[in-house]
Amino acid sequence: MSCNCPNIMYATHEIIGPLSDFQNLDFIIQNLLVSSTNTHHHRKGIVFHDSIESAIGTKNFQENQLAPELHGKGLVKTFFCLMLDEYLKETYNDFHDPNGRYMILHATEAASTGLDIQDVNWVVQYGIPREMTMTLQRAGCCGHDGVTPSIFLLMFESWAREVDLHVSLEKESLIDTVQPTLDPDRPVCGEITEKITKKE
Repeated sequence: MSCNCPNIMYATHEIIGPLSDFQNLDFIIQNLLVSSTNTHHHRKGIVFHDSIESAIGTKNFQENQLAPELHGKGLVKTFFCLMLDEYLKETYNDFHDPNGRYMILHATEAASTGLDIQDVNWVVQYGIPREMTMTLQRAGCCGHDGVTPSIFLLMFESWAREVDLHVSLEKESLIDTVQPTLDPDRPVCGEITEKITKKE
């Protein structure tokens, strides 16, 4: 993936086990597990999910892990298009406020194009997304000021290590006048069918 913003670092990390094992995301709430005194040290961020179920499940799992005095305080929220307009507006306004209490949003695609917030310091893509353009939009949600050091972390399923692009490269070389490469700006798509799975 191309990096055109000098203040954004791009990183990858393998997910251990299935996506439903939300312990993979424990690292983003470590300083909220013990005491409420640490909330002002927690940097604001967004975790993108490809399903509403994953966003809700992770939010509930993490909220139950917080220090007792932080339960129900709204530090961890969900944000997706099927929610009531009043909820989305209130959540956006608080997350947009530098002094707001919301610290972590578990979101779906709606947030990648609907949030313009300056002080988002990190974004996690939980699981390989279906589209590269979607990935770029989500990565662009952090480091908006162009100065603050920020990070976009792509957490990928273990099966991604088994992908072999050589067959697709060979097929493309037969039909494309431009020699295919592993250039991230020109990804190899292979054969795509109507009901293809993300892994395929």
